[in-house]
Amino acid sequence: MIKHFFNKLSIQISAIIILFGALGMTVFCFLYSYREDFFEFSQKMGIISENTEAYAINIENQLIDNNVSINDVDTIDSILGISEIYSVNLYNKANNLSITGSYATMLDNLLVGYTVYDTDAIYNGDIYHTDIELEDGTIEMYVYSYAIAKMVVPYLVFSIIIALLIFLIPTFLFIKRKVHHIENLKNDVTYLSQGDLNHPISINSNDEIGELSHQINNLRLILKDNFATEEANRKANYDLVTALSHDLRTPLTSLMGYLDIIRLKKYKNEDQYNLYLNNSIDKVNQINELANKMFEYFLVFSKEQDTELTKMSLGVIYEYIIENIGVLEGHSFIINKNLKPTNSFIRG
Repeated sequence: MIKHFFNKLSIQISAIIILFGALGMTVFCFLYSYREDFFEFSQKMGIISENTEAYAINIENQLIDNNVSINDVDTIDSILGISEIYSVNLYNKANNLSITGSYATMLDNLLVGYTVYDTDAIYNGDIYHTDIELEDGTIEMYVYSYAIAKMVVPYLVFSIIIALLIFLIPTFLFIKRKVHHIENLKNDVTYLSQGDLNHPISINSNDEIGELSHQINNLRLILKDNFATEEANRKANYDLVTALSHDLRTPLTSLMGYLDIIRLKKYKNEDQYNLYLNNSIDKVNQINELANKMFEYFLVFSKEQDTELTKMSLGVIYEYIIENIGVLEGHSFIINKNLKPTNSFIRG
């Protein structure tokens, strides 16, 4: 019962989709949970270059060259500008209060921010610290590099592609296999439609396709047996007709000879006339017996057919009855009849 249930094609397709869909989701979750290890590996391998120190030195030089005051926040902000991967925090070293800073725009991306919000490899990346001596005081500058955040989107895309491949490849191979079975069945049926009943129908599965192949193969065998039986019957009928034709030809030839003698009055006396007449009757009886045997054979071996009503003339039936009554009366039968000719028709 359970085996038959799993032989259904719809159940197999559903099972493939659910199984490998779940496997793909599991692989994606696994890759996502270990994203920090990948980010740390990328940092160690130097896949993403970090020039934090050079970026900080450039800011420091601009602040010094422009003689910026600690309280000139607008000028400091213009120098800091906007960076995709660097965040900068400036503090007044005298009172340890924040002056201003900039935020890496990469982290404003919702996908990147949600992915790395608890990832130490991102937030504990390359940090540069220095003190900058200005005319009115000293600034502490902290520069944070989030260059590794550039790997977030490619890594997520890679994880999604791996998960999709795990789901799609087995599903595609399963469907391709079933399509291949259907193509084989189509080719086999093509041979069958061309009259090749000796070409077997291949059965490659236990599902509905295999069941259909099995049924078509049974149909092929039945047709093959029917055609063989029909051919045997046709040959038997041919042999019968040939034999009957030969058997009928001999008495017919003799009958024609006797009738010609009688018609041309070639007999010598009354006894010879009666002899030829009796021989003719014997030949007619012999032909009649052969015809009866032939009819009996065809009645026994003929297939049943549906009755088909046709239009029949009562006038023709009337003449046929009168003719047979005449034959019976010629053999001393007494017939009581009350028949009138008519031109009506019946269906019979």
